[in-house]
Amino acid sequence: MPRHLEGNSALKKRPVRGSGSGGGGSGSGGFDKDQDSASIQPGPTTSSQALDEENDQNARMYAEARVFLILTAISLVGSFFVAGGPQHLHKMCDLRGWIKRPALRLDETRALLVVGTMGSGTTQMAHKLTQLGLEVGHEDSDSREVLVRDGTVSWAHGMRFLGGHLTNDVVERQRVIDGLCSKPRFQVWSSTMFDASLGVCKRAHNHWWDDCWRSECRRIASAELGCALAPSDGQRRCTSPFAKTLLQVRHPLKTIATLAKVFCRNDTVAAADVSRQLNATHWLLPTPAVVDTGRDVDAKPHGECTRRFGWYVVDYIRAIQPHVDAWYRVEDTSACKVLELAGVLAKTGVGGGGGYVPSESPVPPYVASDVAAACDRGEDDGKRLNSRNTGPNRFVVTLARLSASDAKLGEAVSALGAELGYGAMQ
Repeated sequence: MPRHLEGNSALKKRPVRGSGSGGGGSGSGGFDKDQDSASIQPGPTTSSQALDEENDQNARMYAEARVFLILTAISLVGSFFVAGGPQHLHKMCDLRGWIKRPALRLDETRALLVVGTMGSGTTQMAHKLTQLGLEVGHEDSDSREVLVRDGTVSWAHGMRFLGGHLTNDVVERQRVIDGLCSKPRFQVWSSTMFDASLGVCKRAHNHWWDDCWRSECRRIASAELGCALAPSDGQRRCTSPFAKTLLQVRHPLKTIATLAKVFCRNDTVAAADVSRQLNATHWLLPTPAVVDTGRDVDAKPHGECTRRFGWYVVDYIRAIQPHVDAWYRVEDTSACKVLELAGVLAKTGVGGGGGYVPSESPVPPYVASDVAAACDRGEDDGKRLNSRNTGPNRFVVTLARLSASDAKLGEAVSALGAELGYGAMQ
């Protein structure tokens, strides 16, 4: 390059447009290699760092979200299992007939209803029948919610045989129903024992009694009271029918003692007045007034709880016994024998000395066969459950004690015990 042009930087760096070797260009578009290199350098470093930080922050957020979702899933699954979710889900599927047995409508016939007073061992009998392989409920008969497709053991379901004297007295009958449904009677008597009122009233914790539940209580109580005594003209029917009904009895004095021990704080008028059980039974079986003038309730406050429970036991058995298919003493009757009385099982051999076989009943044959086999294996072990009047503080009721509080009650208990085969009451 001539000397006079050496200092001209513009000419030195001027790009030559065109291609080829002419004009001093290169094969890359004719731009100077230094300028081309400078034109593809990255932008400021601050933009790159910001982008990296944003990516890191998003990654942390996604990681935290994944951890939260995993912990939530673990918590939900854990709660599901702790709360008995699998068992509940299995039960719901079973009730709908999706597992072993067909679903049973509320108004479909079941094989067996066992009724007995509170304190007579109904809890234990329901447990024994269930252990043999049957679906039997205690104080429940709604087959849409409870596994009771074979039967029920209950004191409350005995009300289908009560109230016969009210058949022609509409006003008094309604008074009894209103009184029974005047307040919630949880764990004593409830309309949900017969019909859970699915989809009718709100069902939530601490929300089981309002105007809706009161109305449902009246509806169901009206349907159940004396329904087995109604004429067969279709006017009144029990909520759930049973092929056979049995009455379970226990020694009257022991039954009264258990009831007084468990459901009264002491044997006084005050304790009897606040007993939820006596308050419920009062509407179905009112306690007779004391007829012997030698007893002054105010002067002799003791003995009132046993007196009221005594009349409940007597009147319950007297009212129901004529209407059942059979009755038995719980002390000397096994669960397998109960099923024989109910026509679910039968004994083979001469005089019934052989094993058990299924009999014709609403119980599915394959279920009855398994129950018969369980009875033949001796699985009706007879173990006692729910024994609440035992030990050193055991409460004992004698005939003399009852007679002292109510002479007529003493006579009634003595006669009832003899008729039931318990011999002389002591």
